[in-house]
Amino acid sequence: MKTQTYFRTPKTASQAAFIARIVARAEMLFTESGYRYKRMARTPWFACFRPDNTDTRASRRDYLVDVSSHTCDCEAFEKAGDCKHRIAVALMLDAEAELCERYEEESQPWRELGFESRPLFV
Repeated sequence: MKTQTYFRTPKTASQAAFIARIVARAEMLFTESGYRYKRMARTPWFACFRPDNTDTRASRRDYLVDVSSHTCDCEAFEKAGDCKHRIAVALMLDAEAELCERYEEESQPWRELGFESRPLFV
């Protein structure tokens, strides 16, 4: 896992537990919690939508995550230095990058044989 958090260093056990809970929520934010995200075209920004927000327009987003500056415009980010929205987007991007790497690794032998990519049927 390449994702890094940007929380301030915890000074107490309860602060460390808070961070652990936020990371746990982030891990399931887009899969189990009903949150959605949308990559905003040609920008490093992702619009995040709460489960009760049925609008899909990025302008109607609940939160804006900027992956280039590792920020989110939510109140929790302002208070704690990081949040579940930013971490969830980073985890999603890491998973996407891992899939691409795996595809490249699996396609390499086929490229060595002269194919542009792995044939659909072998």
